[in-house]
Amino acid sequence: MLRIRGLEIDEEHLPQLVRNHRLAYPTTPEVEQKAKQLIESGFPSEDCVAFVQDVCRWGRYPGIAGKVAKHNKIEDISHAMRSAYEQLRESKTVDALKAINLLYGLGRVSFASKHLRFLAPQSAVILDSQIAKGLHYRSDQNGYRSFLDDCLSLTDQMNKTSIQHPFRPNKNWYVSDIELSIFAQLRGSCL
Repeated sequence: MLRIRGLEIDEEHLPQLVRNHRLAYPTTPEVEQKAKQLIESGFPSEDCVAFVQDVCRWGRYPGIAGKVAKHNKIEDISHAMRSAYEQLRESKTVDALKAINLLYGLGRVSFASKHLRFLAPQSAVILDSQIAKGLHYRSDQNGYRSFLDDCLSLTDQMNKTSIQHPFRPNKNWYVSDIELSIFAQLRGSCL
């Protein structure tokens, strides 16, 4: 049994929670692939703006992308994404969050963390308002760090079980998979 702040999830249910989340957010693999291409291409400015649009559309807040594009220089968007990725590579996830938070429109942890999740699904999570409220995490950088630490611990637990991820090529669980399972459980999309 996985436990996080009073929420219990049976490990056996995680594959179904992931499938349910994929049904609710079918473009997840596509946005992950676009993030990978963005990284491989060195964060070209135009592609960074498109990435912000993709993530905001995926998160069902497409209007946020318009604010980001309107109120930030294109070079600043590219710099923030590149900087965040460099911080993620050094396991400085909260510093990566800070880099994204500097952009107008992405100052909230919920919006910024969605971008981190796609840039590094193995090491970043989304702390949205539903998780923050449901599990009593603060919606700030300290709350993000606490939630990430808890999800990392649960990821280690899951990867020690024989339960394989239904979609990942290596069948291992990423920290973002644990987070989305928690999100699905809280939303009542369990089975």
